[in-house]
Amino acid sequence: MVAPCPLHHRRGFTLIELLVAIAIIAVLISLLLPAVQQAREAARRVQCVNNLKQMGLAMHNYHDLHGKLPAGIMANSGPGAIFPFPNIAGTVEEDVASTWAISILPYVDQHNLYERYKFGFSNWHPLNQSVVTQPLALYGCPSDPNAGLIVRDPPRCYYRPNPEGLNLAVLGSYKGVAGKVGKFGLHWSYNHHFKPHAAGFHLPALDPNSAEALHVSGVFGATNESFRTITDGTTQTLLIGEYATRTALERGVLPLGGTGASALGTTAFDRAGVGLPDYKGCYSSLRHAVDSEFTCMQAFASMHPGGMNFALCDGSVRFVSASIDIRLYQQLGTIHGGEVATLE
Repeated sequence: MVAPCPLHHRRGFTLIELLVAIAIIAVLISLLLPAVQQAREAARRVQCVNNLKQMGLAMHNYHDLHGKLPAGIMANSGPGAIFPFPNIAGTVEEDVASTWAISILPYVDQHNLYERYKFGFSNWHPLNQSVVTQPLALYGCPSDPNAGLIVRDPPRCYYRPNPEGLNLAVLGSYKGVAGKVGKFGLHWSYNHHFKPHAAGFHLPALDPNSAEALHVSGVFGATNESFRTITDGTTQTLLIGEYATRTALERGVLPLGGTGASALGTTAFDRAGVGLPDYKGCYSSLRHAVDSEFTCMQAFASMHPGGMNFALCDGSVRFVSASIDIRLYQQLGTIHGGEVATLE
């Protein structure tokens, strides 16, 4: 008689073993997740650097053809200005039109979009709405979750709303560098909108050397800069920088449809205005200072940990730490301040 084979019972996990396995998997995931996030951020940062390199090259191509850099903002004195309005100098200042980001469109493979823009008309004119609301991957940093969003009724700053109420614009991540903010809130817009020789207007406290390569042109004789006027050196002079904000998106960057403070930025003299991607946080810390609103609107910051990328006037791209020495930061924000500034 053949003996029966013994039955083999399949043994499963006990509850304790299952819980231990789950705990081990959770620990492994917690160790792996930061590495994955860092790898993704590194890839986004590389793309952001490439965007700035393309824009820097476009600036050089523009300069080669025109013999000068584009205006940071070109003031509109043409027939399409919607509401000319008096400024504090008692003269007439009209709507702003055309930003540096519009001027370089033909050099970043966007010639068709450039042809659609109507120069001489405000950025906010109905004829230009299809251009200023066009999302472009080049003008948005992948680390900035708000890049490409359309905002309505951005804050009025050196422009008047168009009569049809179509105040829309697309958010981007890059501002032109317009100079440095001085103490008492004096910044590039005073230097270039309110020249001392204009209409007898005079502000003796203005720093004549606070300007940068991409300021406002077309007002009181202010003209575009060229590499010849960058006497501080193109290798140590900032040209285009990042800005992003987690709060108050209407205070973000509007590269195509921007006005002064939403398409141009300045290097700040206060730590809150350096590398903080939070407009409300910046404003809250400076609300008792003179012109704190403009200081925060014109700041540079990014969603990258620790600082933001800048394209320099020589076309190179450098990462600037949010903890950079304030004096050095301001020196890098001028073209002919006469400082000896070295970005390590």
